[in-house]
Amino acid sequence: AGGPQMSSAACTLLATLATTAAMQTGQRPSPPLRAASPRASMLTNVGAGIFAVSGALAWVAPGQSLANYGLATDASALVTMRAVGCWRICGAAVLLAGTHGPSHAAGVSLVAAALT
Repeated sequence: AGGPQMSSAACTLLATLATTAAMQTGQRPSPPLRAASPRASMLTNVGAGIFAVSGALAWVAPGQSLANYGLATDASALVTMRAVGCWRICGAAVLLAGTHGPSHAAGVSLVAAALT
């Protein structure tokens, strides 16, 4: 019962490494579900751009982001808004990684979870 505890970041990183190792066991890559149309690709890129810009603004100016929503700007709210900005940037990365297939999106998502 009183053994050393692993942090949640260490557990997430361990899960990411285990998943990556399991994916590298000689399995064939999964085929794409369907060919993406140029319009769908453009929408994905635009959505990722909006997520990234929104996240960057929330990180750089969390007080202004909170004011835009009409919320209080105490210290806890500023830290939380920065975390939201970080996750928006991670969401953009996952969207862009998804254009290379679901395994890329899953890997980027797990790495983002481990780092944030």
